[in-house]
Amino acid sequence: MSRHPRDDLDAEHPARAARQMGWDSVALLCAREIPVPGSLGRCIRVLLHVNTERTQAELRHAYLGGAARLRPEFGDERPVPTAEPAPVRREEGRR
Repeated sequence: MSRHPRDDLDAEHPARAARQMGWDSVALLCAREIPVPGSLGRCIRVLLHVNTERTQAELRHAYLGGAARLRPEFGDERPVPTAEPAPVRREEGRR
């Protein structure tokens, strides 16, 4: 049985990495998408619920790298602020 591209992110929970990056006061949920043939692999999606006075048109949806092909209508040349991710430490006995 071959592995689906969605099975390639199994070394750690994405929420743990987010906590190491400072997201420690928000609820986080790890979930997997259904394995659709031809879908984008090695992609972690983040859904944020935000209270804001801004209109929907003022919000910017960020699709980085290969994920930009998921929603090409959101693509543009404006830079996306990024932070250096903290290295994910693997626990003893984990692969």
